[in-house]
Amino acid sequence: MSVAESIERIHALLALYRESHYDVEIPGGGTVTLRIGANAPPEVARWIGANQTATYLTACNPRSQSLSPKENEQRLDRLRQQVREHGGEYLEGAGHVPGENGASRACSSAASARWRSMRWSANTSRTPS
Repeated sequence: MSVAESIERIHALLALYRESHYDVEIPGGGTVTLRIGANAPPEVARWIGANQTATYLTACNPRSQSLSPKENEQRLDRLRQQVREHGGEYLEGAGHVPGENGASRACSSAASARWRSMRWSANTSRTPS
């Protein structure tokens, strides 16, 4: 792939990610939608609390390269465990890509393949590896 093709692919991926939305399951029930460039919904802002910072991340499809639902779920299981080991908390969520049906292209149609939103405890003495 040439440099020009790489740059074009990056721009296309960024546009796609910006058009996507991310549904997050909030404590106590219900789902709210996150969008890139928009403030977090009040329910998520309350969950974040005084930290005022949270990161939406996934272990699915590294570098936008599709993996099988089984591989994605295994990666998510490892991420979930590492978050807990480092004192982090997370919310369940799913990304939705425009033009795609069902769960996001990143974790397509695997009901248990979920994206994660998490916050790190300000009091943790360990840093994520």
